[in-house]
Amino acid sequence: MFSCLVAPSGEVVRSGAYRGTRGAELLEQELLKRLATAKFIPAIHNQKEVIAIFYGTVKFAVANGKPRLRIFANQELNEVDKESDFIGPQPYVGEDSKFSGLHYPETAARWR
Repeated sequence: MFSCLVAPSGEVVRSGAYRGTRGAELLEQELLKRLATAKFIPAIHNQKEVIAIFYGTVKFAVANGKPRLRIFANQELNEVDKESDFIGPQPYVGEDSKFSGLHYPETAARWR
C-alpha cells in the first residue's frame, strides 16, 4: 500500500509505502523511486486545481510462471482481491474541503 501527496501541478510532493509483505523490499524501493518522478492529472474541485492525497495498492505475484503486477487506486482489500476497477475516494486539501487530517483508531485494526 502507498500514499502520495499530489500538488496542484500534478507532481508528487511526498510519498510513502506501508504494510508491505515480507520479501517485497525491492518492489517497495522501485515503487517509491517511480512515485518520485510520477506526474498525475491534478485533482479539481470547483474548477480549481487542489492538493490531493492519492491512496493505492501494488500487488505482485507470479502466475503460471509469469510475473503479474497490478496497481490499484484504492486500499480496499476486498476490491484488490477481486482486482476490480474500483477507485477509492481521494481526499483533497483546499477551500470547501471537509478533510481534517488523518485520524487513526485508538485500537489497532486487524489486517490480513
